[in-house]
Amino acid sequence: MKLSDYRNNRGLSQTEVAKRMGVTQAFVSMIESHNNPTIKTLRKYFNAMGYILKIEPKFEGYKALLKKEDNSYV
Repeated sequence: MKLSDYRNNRGLSQTEVAKRMGVTQAFVSMIESHNNPTIKTLRKYFNAMGYILKIEPKFEGYKALLKKEDNSYV
């Protein structure tokens, strides 16, 4: 799914998302054009549309040590 598909599913224009993010429409266009946005920018983009962006690392071949919210390790 392309980034613009998420925006279109919410019935929002690039201009509306830009206003919610506090950026320009051109910046939203750049994000949607896959010009390597940062995780922070993607999180702000999705939050502006009412989505929550969750990122989970996946490691092949071994179990990683990840912090839980209570600060213990798994």
